[in-house]
Amino acid sequence: MKSSKKIYYLVDSLDDFSFLKGIGEDIGYQIIVYLDGKFMLRTLELQEEKPEIIILDIHMPIFNGEEIVEIIRKKESLKHIPIIMISSAYPKKLINEFNKLGVKHLFKRNNLRDFKGTLEKVLEESMKMDEVECN
Repeated sequence: MKSSKKIYYLVDSLDDFSFLKGIGEDIGYQIIVYLDGKFMLRTLELQEEKPEIIILDIHMPIFNGEEIVEIIRKKESLKHIPIIMISSAYPKKLINEFNKLGVKHLFKRNNLRDFKGTLEKVLEESMKMDEVECN
């Protein structure tokens, strides 16, 4: 799979955007922000080149993060994309639900100091999976 060098970020506010944009640029990726889940899903379906990672805010208007994860995981062309969830608050019971949906990383917005390392780790894991699928 050809690397798109893009990360999609669906968020309900732009408070963390400059922080995440800087991290993305540090590791050579462009962070593309969406404020509308429907628009991001439509873009994912229409664009041939998919992002390397999708970052979702859990609490969103219209579609919340859990609903969007469920939609993405049901689509054959999208289900391989790693997803990272971010929120300022989340019930602990949702962690198991997200794990069942294939979300391995969940961050509280006020605890993002390890986010760069996690992005790099997820990208590395994704590349290894792509290599295995190609062989």
